[in-house]
Amino acid sequence: MNKNGILIRTVTLLAAIVIAVSCFAGCGSNDDRVYRTYKELKEDGNVKIGVTSDNTPFGFADENGDYQGYEIRFADRLAKELGLKVKFVSTEIEDRAKYLETGKVDIVIADYAVEKTAKKAVDFAKPYMKRALGAVSADENKVDSIESLGKKDKVIVVSGSAAAKFMTESYPKVKLCECADENEAIDAIISNKGILWLTENTNAAEFAVQNDDFSLRIAEIGDVLEYAPAVTKGNGSLLKKINKAIDKLNKEGFFSTDYQESLKNVFGKNFESNLLIGVENEDAEETTSASESTDSTEGTTSATQKTTSTAKKAS
Repeated sequence: MNKNGILIRTVTLLAAIVIAVSCFAGCGSNDDRVYRTYKELKEDGNVKIGVTSDNTPFGFADENGDYQGYEIRFADRLAKELGLKVKFVSTEIEDRAKYLETGKVDIVIADYAVEKTAKKAVDFAKPYMKRALGAVSADENKVDSIESLGKKDKVIVVSGSAAAKFMTESYPKVKLCECADENEAIDAIISNKGILWLTENTNAAEFAVQNDDFSLRIAEIGDVLEYAPAVTKGNGSLLKKINKAIDKLNKEGFFSTDYQESLKNVFGKNFESNLLIGVENEDAEETTSASESTDSTEGTTSATQKTTSTAKKAS
């Protein structure tokens, strides 16, 4: 064989070796994976959990810079159940998915709703909280449902909000008092420009607690959004451990205790069942109004309207 033939065969063999090594090192490895599996977290002993620092009363930093709130207590307890030491990472709402995708945090517990768009970016564990719309009214107005409104009665909403959209689509004949923002809506309900203020039910419950002459008349109406811990897409080992921990916490009543210690003074004792998953409120006297259920590609969402006792909520 001449020298040219030997050279060609040698080059070809080297090229094949390079390609094989590249495939082995790149295609068959997890070099591109940014998340840490549960096993890797256990080896390190620490878990980074993204939380909010300005979302009172769910997750916030106090005057000393210490994290407080309902979600903080949950995140701290979850880390203990995972056998890990927690490190909180302040996370803006718009950065939740990005922090997981880049490995800046291992878990996010930061007011994260299980919605269609979010589910494309992250994997959600089992939910620990829910929210819907709710309505507050002055005690002098004996209204406990949208259906009981008179022809001249107005519902106060913030323009462009979920409440405004809900009223337009579900009750197009009801008159609205549209406000530019929440502060204007509060002024409107106080000055009696409308008979009901429809907003997120946590806002309505908190307002009723803070104002003795007002009550939470509708505790839950419209689509119910569930909130859950999130992990990086594909991190199944960590997700499995989180779900197991949540099951345990539910059985021991942790979330109810968390509500009593973190949220009761904010939203009132009778609001617990409207915020927590699978919790019945035995103390509240409730009357049932119209209910509706709608199916979607994401599962079945409840559109049940529940009304609370007309008794005043006091902090």
